[in-house]
Amino acid sequence: MNFKRRVSRLRELMDEKHLPSVLVSHPDDVFYYSGYQAGVDDHPVLLVKKGGEPLLFLSPLTGAVKAYADVINFSKKKVCGDSYHG
Repeated sequence: MNFKRRVSRLRELMDEKHLPSVLVSHPDDVFYYSGYQAGVDDHPVLLVKKGGEPLLFLSPLTGAVKAYADVINFSKKKVCGDSYHG
């Protein structure tokens, strides 16, 4: 799956609609753009801005993560280094 291409296409649509950012909250859409597979009680939110890596916001109960995004875990309140860029 080419998450980078998907996010690039989303950014093209954002430019067309003059949107500075998009907040993705449906788990299927978060997976489509980042590769992060949400668990049953997981409620991830992905922030896609015009530039930089998307930001994936997760519950502090979430363990190690693989996703095309910089990961923000609310318990740490900083960007974690568990993301990949494939």
